[in-house]
Amino acid sequence: YKNPLDERHGNFKLNREHLSQIITYVDNCSNPLNLQLEGILLYAAAGENFDYRFSIDGRRLRAVTLNLNQTWHQIKEDLLSIACS
Repeated sequence: YKNPLDERHGNFKLNREHLSQIITYVDNCSNPLNLQLEGILLYAAAGENFDYRFSIDGRRLRAVTLNLNQTWHQIKEDLLSIACS
């Protein structure tokens, strides 16, 4: 996406359709061990980087950018860092 955030009246918000989709994934994820799940929206960095953590109706969600303009090794390290934090 050219810009993962929607601008409304000078404020930037996450795309509602993306949020709806990640909520659906979290709600329908098989979780036999009853682990605390977190849905992550991962966007290619295009301009300003962000890392938002929030909760909607008790679901832990996160939206974060990843810089793809780096070596594959660094992309891997950043992905692991995102997944483990």
